[in-house]
Amino acid sequence: MIVKLRLEVDSLKIILLGADEIGFETAKDLLNNNRIESITVADDNEEKAHDVCRKLKSKKLASLKINAKNYVELENVLKAYDLLINTLSYEYIVPVAHAAIRAKIHALDRGGHLRYFTRFLFALHDNAEEAGVTYIPDLGVSPGVSNILTSYCARQFDSIDTIKIYAGSIPITSPQPLHHKHMFPISRLLEQYNDLSYVIQDGKRKYVPPLSGIEPIQIGNFPQLEAFYTAEGPSTLLQSFPKLKTYEHKTIRHPGHAEKMKLLKDLHLTRDDYSVFLSRTAKIKPKEFFLKIAGIHLSLQDEPDAVLLKIHMDGKKRNDELVQTIEFICMKDQDISTYATAYVIGTTLSIVAQMIIDGIISEKGVIPPEKIVPSERFIEEMKKRKAIIHIY
Repeated sequence: MIVKLRLEVDSLKIILLGADEIGFETAKDLLNNNRIESITVADDNEEKAHDVCRKLKSKKLASLKINAKNYVELENVLKAYDLLINTLSYEYIVPVAHAAIRAKIHALDRGGHLRYFTRFLFALHDNAEEAGVTYIPDLGVSPGVSNILTSYCARQFDSIDTIKIYAGSIPITSPQPLHHKHMFPISRLLEQYNDLSYVIQDGKRKYVPPLSGIEPIQIGNFPQLEAFYTAEGPSTLLQSFPKLKTYEHKTIRHPGHAEKMKLLKDLHLTRDDYSVFLSRTAKIKPKEFFLKIAGIHLSLQDEPDAVLLKIHMDGKKRNDELVQTIEFICMKDQDISTYATAYVIGTTLSIVAQMIIDGIISEKGVIPPEKIVPSERFIEEMKKRKAIIHIY
């Protein structure tokens, strides 16, 4: 199959890995593109995949049971499609990317962690280029939307000294007792709070402790929030902007959350490598106990949420000092049946997939979003989809 020729016809076949909330929102948005003949929602839980199709009520949709860990089977299945969208969690990213490139189809994923997963994808660049396919990683909130918005701001500068990214998905109101609730598994939240954060300060690259650097932040009409270092970011931005003097990525939460989580961390309730003996023969991991208890209090469930991004950049334009800030806000409303977080990630994946389908993106290889996604067009599309974006 020659992918380039397939994209010139009006009967394109998409396979969507993952039937969770993100998969639902991705499929829902893709249905608006008339060039797409079919969308197969694939998951190891066939009932979940069928449920997505049932809710969206489109003849374009079909469900498929697939074991994404069986990479030989996955590669054979992918050969029947033109484009893959991988919404599975990040441990699947690299092997699924291998399968997609070997099957010679374009592919996207919703992101991972540079130190552990995403960086390994770029070793596949030559393979993807030779196969004639485009692979774009890290299309979540941050990394993802933040990378594309950073790219937009960067176009206004001749040289950039500082990039500061503030990003978070939060419940609209501050819930007790931990001032936060989360759409994703709580174990993923704890990973952000356990790993070191990578920063550039005074031109020097270093690691700083998570849950440190707490500062107040104002965004939109929200009351004052807080931001602090976590293991989120920087993904590929430091490779794309290698001459920065300052780089920081902080996570946005309701005030008080960081201090409470730091206390729990100091008590070793979030560590993977810590166990205690209750008796001579009974041993437990406090983290496992904490996840059972805290899961009730940290799970978002039916509460409305919001995705918030604020990016600050400074540098020079024609030898003059230039400062620019961009804010991105998307809140759950009655038209979003899942979460604002899932909606933003799903629509981001859909928008970028449609850019490939429509020939707006044509470069081949494994390429980060800030280098390949047309940022102005992306902003226009997100504004059509409930995002509030201010640039000042």
